[in-house]
Amino acid sequence: MKRKKESPKAKAKENGAQKPPMAKWQRDRLVRLNQVIARAARYKKMKQARKAFEQILEEKLQPSAQTFGSLVNAAVRVGDLSEARRWLQESQRRGVNPGVVAYTTLLKGLCEAGQIDESREALKEMVQTGCKPNIRTANTLLRGYRRAGEVEASMDLLRQMEEEWDVAPDATSSEYLVALLCQGFQVKAARSLLKRITTGESASNDGEIGEAEAFGTWEGGISAALRSRASLWTMLAESFLLSGEVKNAQKSLRRARLLRRKASKHKEPNSEAFEGNSSTALFTSFKERELSRRATLIAEKIRSGGEPISKAQLLKQMGRLLALPRAPTNEIGADTLLAELKRSFGLAELSEQPKAQQRLLRRLQSIVQDGGGQWNLRAAFQADLPLKVELCSGEGEWVCAQASKDVGTANWVCVEHRRDRVFRTFSRGFLTNVSNLCVVAGDAALLLRQLAPRSVDHIFVNFPEPPVRRGLGDAADEMTPQMHHIC
Repeated sequence: MKRKKESPKAKAKENGAQKPPMAKWQRDRLVRLNQVIARAARYKKMKQARKAFEQILEEKLQPSAQTFGSLVNAAVRVGDLSEARRWLQESQRRGVNPGVVAYTTLLKGLCEAGQIDESREALKEMVQTGCKPNIRTANTLLRGYRRAGEVEASMDLLRQMEEEWDVAPDATSSEYLVALLCQGFQVKAARSLLKRITTGESASNDGEIGEAEAFGTWEGGISAALRSRASLWTMLAESFLLSGEVKNAQKSLRRARLLRRKASKHKEPNSEAFEGNSSTALFTSFKERELSRRATLIAEKIRSGGEPISKAQLLKQMGRLLALPRAPTNEIGADTLLAELKRSFGLAELSEQPKAQQRLLRRLQSIVQDGGGQWNLRAAFQADLPLKVELCSGEGEWVCAQASKDVGTANWVCVEHRRDRVFRTFSRGFLTNVSNLCVVAGDAALLLRQLAPRSVDHIFVNFPEPPVRRGLGDAADEMTPQMHHIC
């Protein structure tokens, strides 16, 4: 006997986990309300986003992955990561897979907040729910790892990408990975990775086709890919030089220069449209100048013709590189600082000798113990001079210039949260022979609480007033143009 075909409603009734499909007008209505939530997220209007979701429920519509993706984005943009997690839980409760975009958005928020351990847990949860990470997920995590100085974690993630997710690193992934390996002084691994991702470099006589193939699609075209590759080889040259491998530094720097020349000569088919985008052109110009200054600094150090940098010299300088732990603690000891140098700044790669690490530990102990439970940063220097501190020092160009002028008259300390910037500051100070600078990686508020009373003479905070933006949150209407930015 031929079985009667069941209607969608009957099937939904048999299976309690499913709901009858929506009519076309309902789907169209859901799309419009999803657009409202997405717009509210863009302008950080969390209340509007919640109201639109409540309207979806009131009208008996079925929230979709796009609904919850936009709600997670709204919560992340206003910095409410707890609410972002709740939206993911709500989507699962309603039987909706939020999708890779929603999870990646949460990971972005966690990484930007410095919650690296929490981001790893969120990634595990994402995989357990059957949501497969993609290249954007990987790059989001790698960007967070780079800022937090997670060298080993980045290599573990690369293994996951290739072995578990079947995702190949792209140009962005490669940049983050190479930068982290260079920061951790894993120069052989960095060079091996660079060579591996440039397998197509010999596809043409000038190397341009190979560069494009190695990087795939890249905004700005082949010239942008060439500039990016030049930046990676410059990073490697810097790490080689700091490690005392001058010949390898020279080779890497020559390769970077060659790539920069190719980039300047290459004319993209849509270059006029690209140059017409003022923000893109401005950012590209800034990165070019930054790369040029960095390459010049490395070249000048090589041309100076002095004795090659020894690991003993670099380890001694690391006595003035203080890396605060991510998680706030009541007391930060020298052992903790030493462990952070191993995790983020390649101390274990530079020296496995216990005696060398013990000497460094004693230098760190002189800083954290001289203050009677609080830090005395004056102990980081041989001469007891007035102490000046710059907060939020970025990549350290200003503070290095000031410290260089104040040699013999004052000592300087700079504080920066992002460890990739801290490494560039440390490198700049070391390569320019600035001996009166101590570089601190961590939250400025945490450092200020650690300092002994009356141990600092001057504090500088140098950053411009942020631009006026639309979408200041639900209280935007209460803001006035005359309100001052609070540091």
